[in-house]
Amino acid sequence: MKYTWVLVLCCLVCLLQAPSVYAEGETDTFLAQQIDSFVTDTMTSLSIPGAYIGVIENGEVVYSKGFGVTDIAKPVEITADTRFPIGSITKTLTATALGLATQDGFIDWYQPVSVYLPSWTLPASDGTSPARIVDLLSHNSSLFAYQGDLLAFMNLTDEEIVERTSYLEPAALKTDAIGSYNNIGFVVAGSILNETVGVSYAQYIEENIFKPLEMSRSALQMEALTQDEHGVSGHYLSDDGSLLSFPIEAVGSMDAAGNGISTGTDMLRFMNWFMTGIGNRDDVQLSPEILDAIQTVYRPADRIIASANGITDPDVGFGLGVKVHTMFHKTFLTKSGALIGASSAMYMDYDDKTGVIVLTNSNGIGTSVLAQGILSLLYTDVIPENMIGYIADIIQNEPAQAELLEINDPTYYQSEDDPYLFASDIVGTYVHPAYGTMVLSGEEDAIMVTHESGEGIVLRMGNNLFVFVLPVLASVGYSIFDIDENGTVTGFSTLSLGQFTKVENKKEI
Repeated sequence: MKYTWVLVLCCLVCLLQAPSVYAEGETDTFLAQQIDSFVTDTMTSLSIPGAYIGVIENGEVVYSKGFGVTDIAKPVEITADTRFPIGSITKTLTATALGLATQDGFIDWYQPVSVYLPSWTLPASDGTSPARIVDLLSHNSSLFAYQGDLLAFMNLTDEEIVERTSYLEPAALKTDAIGSYNNIGFVVAGSILNETVGVSYAQYIEENIFKPLEMSRSALQMEALTQDEHGVSGHYLSDDGSLLSFPIEAVGSMDAAGNGISTGTDMLRFMNWFMTGIGNRDDVQLSPEILDAIQTVYRPADRIIASANGITDPDVGFGLGVKVHTMFHKTFLTKSGALIGASSAMYMDYDDKTGVIVLTNSNGIGTSVLAQGILSLLYTDVIPENMIGYIADIIQNEPAQAELLEINDPTYYQSEDDPYLFASDIVGTYVHPAYGTMVLSGEEDAIMVTHESGEGIVLRMGNNLFVFVLPVLASVGYSIFDIDENGTVTGFSTLSLGQFTKVENKKEI
C-alpha cells in the first residue's frame, strides 16, 4: 500500500500541471507564475487532488485556472467550468436573495421573523428582542452553534422545521466566541421567500441571481454534480495514507444553508456583480442600502480570522451571509464552505473591487492556505514562508480555540463522583419536542441509537458521559444522563440537542 500512495502522489504532481484557462483579462505573467507555483506546491504537499483559483483586481478578472482532476478514480481535468459544492458560501447567495426581496418590496428584512412565519418564537441573541430576518442571516438569533441541524435530516417540510424550532432552547453554556454560527436560521430564511414572493427559494435564486448573471452551471441541488463528467467527487486520506474518492452528498434539506453548486466562472461573475454592480442585466442590481446592510456587523463572529501577514482583527463579526473583518489594513467580506470531501473560500475587498475564490475537492486547511497565500501575494507581493504551518498555527492559537478545546475535553463534563451507569441503566426510549424519539438498545460496549435520521452508536467516555454518533451529524456531542433520587435514569441532555426525557411506554410519547 505504501507504493500505491507514492504512485498517487506522483500522478497528482503530473495532473496538477494543467493548462491555464484565463478569463477576460490576463494577469501579469510573473504574478501568474507565482500563483501557479504556490498552488501546485500546496496541493502536492496537502494531497489536494483538484482546485480552481480565480482572482479579480479592480473589477477585472485577471486570473482563472483549474488544477488537477475532478476524481482520482475517474480523472477529468478541472477547468473554470467544473462544478464544485460551495458549502456555506450558499449562505451569501441566500442573504443576497433576501436583500433583493427587500429591495423589491416583498419583505422587510428588519421586521421580526414572526411577521412572515408566525410559528417562529425564538428571540434574538439578547434573549428578549424578537429575532428579525437580519438576525437569522447574521447568526444573531438565540440559537447557538449548529443547534437545530438535526431537523434538516428528518424528512420534514420547511414549515415543519420552522414549527419545531419553537421547541429549541438555547444552551446554558453559550459564549459569543463559539455560540453563534447556525445553519437552521438560513433554512428558515429560505422559507420566508417561499411564503412571501410566490415562488420557491430555489426558483427565486435562479430567476434573480443565476439567470441575470448567466451563472448557467450553478444550482441548489447536489444532483447537479453528476449531470455530466465535469463535476467533482469528494476525497479523503485513509488511515494508511492513500487518497480515496467518494460521491459528495447533500446536507439534508439545507439547500439555503449549504447545498449550493457552482463553478469558477460563475462565482467570478457573482463576486464581480456583488462588488461592482456590473452584471449581464441591468434590472437586477443591489442598492447601496442593501449592500451597506450586508456589510454591517450584527454580532461578533465565532472564530477570529488572522491574515497572511499576521494582522488580526479582534472585532471580526458577522454581516449578512458573510464575515466582516480586516486583512492587510483593508475591510474584507469573506465566506468559506465545507462539506465532507470538499471546501471553498471567498474573499472580497469591496472598496478596491478585488476578490479571490478558491474551490477544492478535499477537506482540511488547504483551501485557507491557498486563499490567504494568494491574497498575501496580491497585497504584499510575497507569500510568507511555510504558509501551511502559518495557517495551522493560526487555527490552533486563535482565541476561540481554547474554548473549543475545553468543550471537547471529557473532563469538562464529568467528576469522580459521577455514578457508573451500565447499558441496562440507559437503554430505553427518549423524546424531545423538536427532535422526536431516540431509542437506545443493546448491551455494554454495543449500545445502539435509533432516530428518524438514521441509526448510530453510543460510545462510553466516562461513568456518566457518553457520545451519540449519528451518521448525519457524526456526533451530537457529549451526553449526560439525568438520575433521580432513586438512582433511576430519567433522561439525558447534550450541548447541541438539549434535554431528552425518558418514557416508559408509547402513551407518553
